[in-house]
Amino acid sequence: MNLMTQIASMVIGFVTVMLATSLVVSVLVRVVHYLGDKRSQTLGEMLGALNRAFRANAGDHVLSGDRPQTTFVLDVLSYPTLHLSSDLNAVTTKGTRYLDVQGQRKALASRVEYLTEENLIEIVTRLSLADSKAVEDPKDVAPKDVLPKVDRIEDVQTKDDKTKDVALPARWFDRIEPRRATLGELTSYIRTWYKTVEDVGTQNFVLASRHLTAVLSCIVVVFLCLDGIELGVDLYRAPAALTDHLADQGSTLLHSPTQAEAIHPSGQNAAERDPDLKDLESSLIQNNSLLNEPGLNLGWQNSWLVKELARVRRNEPGAPTRGALVLDVLRWLVGLGTSCLLVSLGAPFWADQLSALLNLRNATAPPKKKSKPTKEEAEAA
Repeated sequence: MNLMTQIASMVIGFVTVMLATSLVVSVLVRVVHYLGDKRSQTLGEMLGALNRAFRANAGDHVLSGDRPQTTFVLDVLSYPTLHLSSDLNAVTTKGTRYLDVQGQRKALASRVEYLTEENLIEIVTRLSLADSKAVEDPKDVAPKDVLPKVDRIEDVQTKDDKTKDVALPARWFDRIEPRRATLGELTSYIRTWYKTVEDVGTQNFVLASRHLTAVLSCIVVVFLCLDGIELGVDLYRAPAALTDHLADQGSTLLHSPTQAEAIHPSGQNAAERDPDLKDLESSLIQNNSLLNEPGLNLGWQNSWLVKELARVRRNEPGAPTRGALVLDVLRWLVGLGTSCLLVSLGAPFWADQLSALLNLRNATAPPKKKSKPTKEEAEAA
C-alpha cells in the first residue's frame, strides 16, 4: 500500500468513526427532545404568542395563558388531520376511561412538532368555517366530547376571496370588533408573523439544539475515550482490511434512518414522533457495532493512557517518567478536545464529507481485472 492510498484509507476510516459517533449524539438529542416535548412546547408557545399578538393588535384584552389563547393552541394542534388515525384512536380510547376531553386534546397537541404556514392557515380556515356553519345550523353541532371527522387538508381547496369575511370562532378572543375578528384579518397576520416570529422561534430552537449537541458530544467522547489524535495514528497503521471494512460500514451509515433524520433537522413532517423513533434501537446497535471494532481501540479499557498509567503504577521497566506522563496526559486531553469539537459539527457535516470521499475513491479506483473464465464457462461460451 503506497503512502497516498494509506492516507486516503486513514481519512475515510476517521470520517466514518466521526459519523458513527455523531449519529449516536443525534439519537440522544432526539430522545432528549422527545422526552421533554421540547419541539412541541416551542410550537405551542409560538402559536400562543401568535394569538396574543393578533388580539393585542386588534385591541383585545390579553392575558398570557388565558382561556382564548389556550383554546386557540389546542384547537390547532389537536386538529385531526395533523395526526395518524391510530394516534387518534389510541388517545380517544384511553381518554374515555382516563382522560377528559381537555386531556385528550393536550395529549394530541403534544405530538405535533412542526406546522407550516399553509397548513396553519388551512386549519384556521376549516375551524372558522365549521364554527360559522354550526352557528347558522345549531343542530349540526357535534357533541363536545367527540373529535370532529374531517378530510385531509390536501383535499380541501379554499379561496381567500370567499372566506376572508368569515367570522373567527368567538372562543379565540375576548373582545374584538367584528370587522377585525375575521378570517381574512387573521390569515394576513399569520403570513406576516411567519416571516418574523416563526423564523426567530425556529432559530432559537436550532441554537438550543446545537448547544445540546455540543454538551452531548463531550459526554459521548469522554464515555468512549475517543482520542482523535491516537485514532488517526491507529488508522494510519491499521491493515487495509480494517479501513476497507470501515469504508463499507460508512456507506451503510449514509443510508441509515438516523442519518436521514439528522440531515433534515428542520422538523418538517415530524408531526408523528413515534414512527420516527422506532428505528433508533437498531441504529444505535449498528453504530455501537462499528465503534466496538477491535482495531479502533476505543473505550477506557483500550485507552493507551490507561495502559501507561497502569505501567507507572506497577513500576514496570520502561514506564514513562513523571514529566513524560504529564505530557502524555496533555496530549490525551488535546485529543479528547479535538474529538469533542469534531463530533459537535454534526452528522450532516460528516455525512457530506464521507459521501464525497467515497465518490472520489470510487472514481479514482483502478478498474478490476477480469478473472479468467473457468473451463466450464469457456465450454458454455
